[in-house]
Amino acid sequence: MILGQSFSCRYHGNLAVNNNKIPEGHTTENFKQFLRDSYNLKTKTIAPSRHKKPKLLLLSRQKSRTLLNEDEMVKMMETLGFQVQRALSTEMSHLDKFTHIVNSCDVLVGVHGAGLTNQLFLPNGSVVVQIVPLGTEWASEQYFANSTINMGLKYLEYKVWPNETSLYSLYGPNDAIISDPASVWARGYSIAQDVYFHHQDLRINLIRFKKTLLKVLKLLG
Repeated sequence: MILGQSFSCRYHGNLAVNNNKIPEGHTTENFKQFLRDSYNLKTKTIAPSRHKKPKLLLLSRQKSRTLLNEDEMVKMMETLGFQVQRALSTEMSHLDKFTHIVNSCDVLVGVHGAGLTNQLFLPNGSVVVQIVPLGTEWASEQYFANSTINMGLKYLEYKVWPNETSLYSLYGPNDAIISDPASVWARGYSIAQDVYFHHQDLRINLIRFKKTLLKVLKLLG
């Protein structure tokens, strides 16, 4: 607090700036420009010709919601013509370096989680692909899907099928955890969080995911 002044925090939404609630009328784009200036990020908007191959950043999770066939996914991405770079959670904590990596990319791919917040450093016109695990649809939409478009980015999502999650082999197709996630959430947030966020890994169907990546290439022009 500055002497003689008081400040209050206001919630504008997830990763959102509501210019109607700010006297100066600042927008989400103004905030992104503030971040670009703060970290000395050079690229504001992607140009189709800046890379011979679109640069794709894959957020690699190691503890929960892990991509069990990540190596195969990377090979498939490279076959489609992407230049792929994987980012570990340890790298994301060094923002002075990691922001520049993100700002150099055309595409950000990641399983639903806090790592997707790094989309703030993407140039306008980039594509975000959110992989949506079973039982996380509401959170995926509220925290990232709605905010991405307001940032000047393009958004795609890949919703996993039940047989792409490790929960399927643990509980079987008839258990409510697989067949009726809503009923699990009705039992309480902590119960559902433990199942869907802390104890779920994914083995992505490469044929299905390839279709999403082809859409990415179309969006990039």
